[in-house]
Amino acid sequence: MTSVTVAGMTLEGENDIMQPLAAVVCIKGLDEDGKVCYWSRATEGLSTTEAQGMALGLLDDLREARCRT
Repeated sequence: MTSVTVAGMTLEGENDIMQPLAAVVCIKGLDEDGKVCYWSRATEGLSTTEAQGMALGLLDDLREARCRT
């Protein structure tokens, strides 16, 4: 199993990604003033439509997982 990281942090869950093609991430961090901020980034070449679809799929997965707990 390969370790998957974003911004130097290991992702939780099963990392059975065979060949990553693209990614969309939302990062929570502190800015230079120590305030909590959010940044969103995507890999190069990912269209807005693809990024939106990936984000919506993630939201669906999160909602489903929370309903089970």
